[in-house]
Amino acid sequence: MATLGQPRNFRSAEPISLHNNLVTSVDLTKQQRFKTSSLAGGKRSFEAVNNGAAHVLNAHPQGQFRASKIIKCSPDDVENVQIYRPGSTPSVTQHPLLSLAHANYNLPSQLVRNFEILGVRAIYPWQSSCLMRSGVLTQSKNLVYTAPTGGGKSLVADIVLLKKVICNPPKKGLLILPYVALVQEKTKWLRKLAEGLHKEEPDVPGPKLRTRLRDVVVASFYGGSRSKVTWSDCDIAVCTIEKANMLINTAIEEGTIGDLGIAVCDELHMLDDEHRGYILELMLTKLLTLQLGIQLIGMSATLANPEVLAGWLEAKFFVAKYRPIPIHEHVVYDNAIYPNGILGEPLRTASQLDTSTQRLRQPTRRIEASLHQEMSNPVTNAVVALAVEIAEQGYGALVFCGSRSSTQSIAVLIARCLHHVFVPSSISESRLDALTSLQTLPGGFETALSETVPYGVGFHHAGLTAEERDILAEAYDNGTLKVIVATCSLAAGINLPARRVILNSARMGRDMVGPAMLRQMRGRAGRKGKDEVGETYLCCQKLELEPVAELLEAELPAVVSCLTPEKRGVTRAILEVLATRMISTYEGLQEYVRHSLLWHTVPNHKMVLDMLDAAILSLLKDKLIEVSDLDTYLPTPLGSAIVASGLTPEAGLFVHADLRQALTSFVMDSEIHLFYLFTPIPQPTTGMAMTQDVSWPTFRNLLEQLDDSSIRALRLIGINPALVNRLANDGLDNLPERNEEELRTARVYRRVYSTFALRDICNEVPINTVSLTYNLPRGTIQTLAQSCHGFAAGMIKFCQRMAQPILRTPPQPNDTIISPDAQFIAQAGTPFHGAGRSELSTSEASGFSMLAAVLEHMQSRLYAGARADLLEMAQVTFVKGRMARLLYEAGFKSVRALSEADAKKDILPIMMQISGWKLRQIERESNNMQSEEGDPAAEGNVNSKEQIYEMRRKKLEEKMLRKAEIMVRSAGFIYEREVLRSVDLEG
Repeated sequence: MATLGQPRNFRSAEPISLHNNLVTSVDLTKQQRFKTSSLAGGKRSFEAVNNGAAHVLNAHPQGQFRASKIIKCSPDDVENVQIYRPGSTPSVTQHPLLSLAHANYNLPSQLVRNFEILGVRAIYPWQSSCLMRSGVLTQSKNLVYTAPTGGGKSLVADIVLLKKVICNPPKKGLLILPYVALVQEKTKWLRKLAEGLHKEEPDVPGPKLRTRLRDVVVASFYGGSRSKVTWSDCDIAVCTIEKANMLINTAIEEGTIGDLGIAVCDELHMLDDEHRGYILELMLTKLLTLQLGIQLIGMSATLANPEVLAGWLEAKFFVAKYRPIPIHEHVVYDNAIYPNGILGEPLRTASQLDTSTQRLRQPTRRIEASLHQEMSNPVTNAVVALAVEIAEQGYGALVFCGSRSSTQSIAVLIARCLHHVFVPSSISESRLDALTSLQTLPGGFETALSETVPYGVGFHHAGLTAEERDILAEAYDNGTLKVIVATCSLAAGINLPARRVILNSARMGRDMVGPAMLRQMRGRAGRKGKDEVGETYLCCQKLELEPVAELLEAELPAVVSCLTPEKRGVTRAILEVLATRMISTYEGLQEYVRHSLLWHTVPNHKMVLDMLDAAILSLLKDKLIEVSDLDTYLPTPLGSAIVASGLTPEAGLFVHADLRQALTSFVMDSEIHLFYLFTPIPQPTTGMAMTQDVSWPTFRNLLEQLDDSSIRALRLIGINPALVNRLANDGLDNLPERNEEELRTARVYRRVYSTFALRDICNEVPINTVSLTYNLPRGTIQTLAQSCHGFAAGMIKFCQRMAQPILRTPPQPNDTIISPDAQFIAQAGTPFHGAGRSELSTSEASGFSMLAAVLEHMQSRLYAGARADLLEMAQVTFVKGRMARLLYEAGFKSVRALSEADAKKDILPIMMQISGWKLRQIERESNNMQSEEGDPAAEGNVNSKEQIYEMRRKKLEEKMLRKAEIMVRSAGFIYEREVLRSVDLEG
């Protein structure tokens, strides 16, 4: 065994010095050579994927379980040296432009006060320079800028967005974000900033123009949202990428796109994401082509070529490298911690590695080997030790893992090592409150959290429900939890900065994370106002040293267009501009393509025009567009319906085939056919439907439980029960997908499998039961239900558009929309009569209209998660599914009856009836709790299991009572609203 502080397993026995220079940990890792078997062509073991993290979810707390100690290797260790100097950032007195109240910004005084209330009393010098030098604030210039995570890039966009909307009353703002969680968080933030702000708007018309003041309205738009706010109702729309594109398409089609004054796009690097981000290019290209003076702002922390994107968007570009909190970066392997990038220039090539004579840097600290079998793997041992160390010091830690299973197991290990840590009774009580909030969720909760939350640890992954993730994030943000363990894929979707960020391997699943993902994860280190410094630790195994070294040195990839033929192509882009009537001529389409990122990143422009021609021919072949009498292009009803519903052309054709079949042979005496039409098309990369493998034994069991009419419906859809039985018997995983026909068949079977889960949700089956039936996490089931909400709305729009005649009148010269071919159309002076080839028959149009009505009724059940007789009750807050049924059976069959109930006497007993399993869970946990020094139970002077149980039971009851009171008030509000509506109708 190597002596402490000496290098181990180096190629040479003694380190060689060269002018006494030291090298970084990147060099050190590159100089390691280990005899390992190749992984090429072989599957990595489960243990390798999860870094050997033991599955300890069922382990009982053990007082003697401890994390390994971390020992300094040399007296010159600079690990915890304070290098942050608040004075390095100039004050407002030294630099007046750092105050938002400065006259040069010309911001409303109320907005400045709102920023101050929220803690923004001054901005950074780079933010001031960006706002003033770019002309973005004073001249409405377009802007592309990049700044490190945590450097304050969002604040620049907030200032520009709010000023544009407030100071230009007719104009609206659009903020585009990639994830629903970010949309919800940003909406809350902007509403706080907009509080007390007003816009002038025309009042009653008359001889004298009068204006009135009204509040600035901020609304969110995302798939699955139940909000009924429309584009016309709000001043600032905070949207996901898909919703923003649909809003813009609708505004173009309705001629209201001129109301848009500014569009802000966060995470602009997602442009080269061919699964979702490519829609950004479609959207921004449309806004550029319209030439309406809409201000465009794009930002990202991981842009490698901002100058290229600025050229495309006709924008200024600004690059900031300032971070308010310094970050110490480390690489950890073989229980040794090395600083990364402190001294020396990294070696770049393999030949340099072999000929290097530079002295290897000593580790600054070492982690003792663990005596516990669960932490025998060095990576697991390092992750746990580093997390426990910082939590014991009272700071926050964020741990990233490559899989859900390792996320939970690592969290439980960290929690077990924190059992002995003394915490004040107020913190202990807050943790029990957070656990009680989790236990009172109507959809149940992840029981492993009961092993971690009482000790200040939580985990965060897509398998949890949105409510669970929100509670955990809030508890971490307010200091109740000290450690959050999350999957790598959520690094961009959560805003949980920490003093210390720990990466449990550089892999996400079996693949290495990319440079952009690595920067996002490491960028979470350090919180302005809470931490003086940030720390990152990348923990890896010996066999990963070389790829980790390459990853640490890798440059960010340049952002390029995803509209190339090998990726997405331009078919959807062309269909959208034709279907919205933005463009109708070939010349106009050429002009549109010239405004795309594709044109700016592909030097061979002839190839781009060839792609345009191929896309037009494809759309004509699929009968999504047609040529009019004026040799212009028109959308067919099908093409128009596809764009209105937000589908891709491929998905739209698939859906159209299903809907036409439903019109000719719809099975009315079975719900399964309708639920199938509401189920999103399985597309593994979009997250729209369940992408897990189908369990064929489960599929067979579900088929066996169906009645004859449901089987008949499934046969019409394309399901062969005999094939399902054979697949179940043979133990196969998936159907082959080698050609178009096999791909369609596999889609149908996957979609039907998801349909069964959707049917269960709408028939009031508890989400826990659905999760167990399909062996899927509750979060996945919830995601399916939420994606179905958006997909159902799209299907209704699809049917409604198919039932409508196509508008054949061209845009007029005075229309808001100014397209490249508007003058050509105006000069033609002849309306688009067309040849009528695309019009639907009266019976088919009527059929789509009736189908839309039926789908609208089922959509209400989908939102409620209940049968038709509970739709009224399901409007009430916290009343969904099983709760609605129990209230109904207890005699509360209307919102009026519920509004007149006594929350404590009438509603609380029903809620506690649902919580029977939660009480049993609390009893089991109380029996397992040890009232020893440092245990949360001991802090409250609770010494017996009975007292622990009674304390937690009371907390549960208090939470339930508060929910019951909210339910009664909500019912009263709904009933009052219905009474007022009926009075208005009678009047």
